[in-house]
Amino acid sequence: MQFANILVGDDGTSVMEAVFDECGYLAQLTGATIHVAYVLDITGLGAQPVDASWEETYVYRSTSEADS
Repeated sequence: MQFANILVGDDGTSVMEAVFDECGYLAQLTGATIHVAYVLDITGLGAQPVDASWEETYVYRSTSEADS
């Protein structure tokens, strides 16, 4: 099996070290280039822009959610 490119989604967790080891191994075997994309979970950010600083980021809840 030949690969020209390997795209890795990095979420910053500790398991990524093993993932990078495997990707490096595959790249050596196939001559592929590794590309890394940092993945940011924005599901809790609401309508805030991704580049908002963490100190200024708030999750807005409706009144009914806040009461439960």
